[in-house]
Amino acid sequence: MSNDNPAAAADGLASRAQEESRIAVSWLKRLESVLAERDPALFIDALNAGGLSPTALTGAGLVRLEQLDAAQLRAREGYPDITLRMYQAADLLDMGLIGYAMASSGTIRRAFEIAIRYHDVTSDRYQLELFLDGPEAVVRQVPFLEHIDQYQDMGEELAGVVKILQTLLGPQADPASIRVDFAYPAPDHANVYADVFPGPTRFEAEHSEVRFPSAWLDLAVTTANQSTSEVCAAMCERVLGASSAEASARDVVKRLLVSRAGREIPSLEDAADTLRMSVSQLRKRLYREDTSYKEIVLEVRMTLAQHYLEATTLSVQEIAYLLDYSQAAPFSRAFKAYFGYPPQAARAA
Repeated sequence: MSNDNPAAAADGLASRAQEESRIAVSWLKRLESVLAERDPALFIDALNAGGLSPTALTGAGLVRLEQLDAAQLRAREGYPDITLRMYQAADLLDMGLIGYAMASSGTIRRAFEIAIRYHDVTSDRYQLELFLDGPEAVVRQVPFLEHIDQYQDMGEELAGVVKILQTLLGPQADPASIRVDFAYPAPDHANVYADVFPGPTRFEAEHSEVRFPSAWLDLAVTTANQSTSEVCAAMCERVLGASSAEASARDVVKRLLVSRAGREIPSLEDAADTLRMSVSQLRKRLYREDTSYKEIVLEVRMTLAQHYLEATTLSVQEIAYLLDYSQAAPFSRAFKAYFGYPPQAARAA
């Protein structure tokens, strides 16, 4: 798609919106199906929470991902395990063109590369990353800071990642070798996790992520078809664009900080190196966006701190450690200066 052709660009945006809508409607239908035997009236309430009517499921009008999010969160108020059940029922075709392309890919690695490349069409709350960690492949959720309070609901969507991985692998790999970590304490419905996930699960981890043997990445997708794969990839490129719009430097740095391994906050130099920029390039890009690396580090630290205080039982000392403060006192001072009240007040509230 040429950026010099406004009409073509507009058509591309319309296509992305239409594909996003089709995917959102597919997930809403999953939600309706899961609620059908439990509480059909709650599904109508969920649609209302998303500003939708039942006609949305017929394809009348566009459904935005944020409307799906609102409907899902409303249903979760009635049934806390609804996200797990909804995504446990996932099908590759729920992901539209992306699902077709994944199902036709040559290898598991290629399938996930496609899913990650176009992930912004399937979720507006987090990004996915694929990388190797020793003998394990890791598919990690990197939440956007504005949705940090939805950590658990987002984490439970990993049920869909696991179900799709099992579908792609078929009988050639043992699903018990899939481990799933969650960046929150065990919820009251933790017993449901044993029904949904075939392998071990771990709570209060540093990140929400799926881990499996890295050798699986080179396994063939059981439904793979080379000629179909090329057609589906071309369709994705034509309909969805070569990639999503370039993220701002601010968002890229936020994502880097949220997804960091371990407790250490990378220095400006280390961040620039990871992002394959010079320090001056990163500084200039952030300056043009009216911010700085120091400001973003503080924003990420304080947003995560608030989340830990409200959603976990970690002590102030432990939270300070996780956010790379040498002691609790400087963390508490920074928190109070940022929010106007001390950490203990945030937890009490």
